[in-house]
Amino acid sequence: EVQNFAICGFVDGEGGEVYVYALRFLDEEQAEQAFALIGAGRQPRDALTPVTGPEDAAVSDGETALMVLRSNVVLTVLILGDDPVPPERPSQMRLLAETALPRF
Repeated sequence: EVQNFAICGFVDGEGGEVYVYALRFLDEEQAEQAFALIGAGRQPRDALTPVTGPEDAAVSDGETALMVLRSNVVLTVLILGDDPVPPERPSQMRLLAETALPRF
């Protein structure tokens, strides 16, 4: 059961559409289940792969999506519209997630 939901959208300096979604669950177990379900994707091509991060479980496609699990919060960063995707995109998504997570 989702306790709180937040969404923030804006345009980055390169014209990409940036969305940050956060779901706060009642407990860590529910958040872990949602993280596993969302990260698996509906099709094998949609599945995100694990990435390293301090103290967090995180998965990403390396280009447009990063999903982070911290305690009972699942946070997703989605960046659309940049073509080609800049090589620094993974670090940009991680920085954005690290900035947003304490607010949830």
